[in-house]
Amino acid sequence: MATPKNNSVLRAFAILRAFDEHSPEMTANEIATKTGLNGATAHRFLLTLEDLGAVVRAPQGRFQLGMALADLGGRVSQYKVIADAAVDHVNALVRVLRETVHVAVLDGTSVIDVAVAEPARSLRIDAHLGRCLPAYCPAFGKVLLSGLDDEALRVYFDTVPLERKTATTIIEASALLTEIAEIRRTGLAINDQETEEGLYAISVPIMNPEGNVRAALAVSGPASRLSHDRVAPTFEILSRAASEIAGKLFRADAGATDAEITGDQELRSAL
Repeated sequence: MATPKNNSVLRAFAILRAFDEHSPEMTANEIATKTGLNGATAHRFLLTLEDLGAVVRAPQGRFQLGMALADLGGRVSQYKVIADAAVDHVNALVRVLRETVHVAVLDGTSVIDVAVAEPARSLRIDAHLGRCLPAYCPAFGKVLLSGLDDEALRVYFDTVPLERKTATTIIEASALLTEIAEIRRTGLAINDQETEEGLYAISVPIMNPEGNVRAALAVSGPASRLSHDRVAPTFEILSRAASEIAGKLFRADAGATDAEITGDQELRSAL
């Protein structure tokens, strides 16, 4: 029998997560409405969170997040948290897909690999922790750019020089915006030799419960092995793993096993 969850902790975190860029300050009644709690319960939790410094009073009877959360946040590396949540899945995926698997995050105008696993094959893609690439070229970079709002994208393309890496690199902002719109719709990005001759990659987003892109999961390999006919089954496997990683990051679900990742024999046989 599974250990029951503590509802008080769940409610406290629901209140803390209710604060966002659109609602940085709220009254107890607004918080109750947003979280589905009744007013008295929300107010009781807010008083306790206030005692702990997790929320503080703002003018006009409103609340906002407090310095205790900033202090706790400063004790962890976002990159390490993502890497720790992804490492088991990345290692399992590399055994199934037999190509380089990595997780990347957006860092300014570039993307950085925070988790990498390479297959035991003589011909493989060179990827390593901390590798930094411009975001507009690789598949996982386009996935991460798809998570930006339109204004942030405009600033990005106004700031970053789009340089040709190969004959197939897309360097027109309008064409990249069209591709990013399609990635937002489908959740799939492809790099067909745009960053390096002979390199093919497939990537999907890792999203939080609100649907915001927090990281990208990708598989990269030689175009001779990883190409169009493998996109559909690989996309299914990556999407499933990305959902499991997101669950581990944001819902504290148990991580996936090799069996869960490889359980669909039809998908495996299509690879």
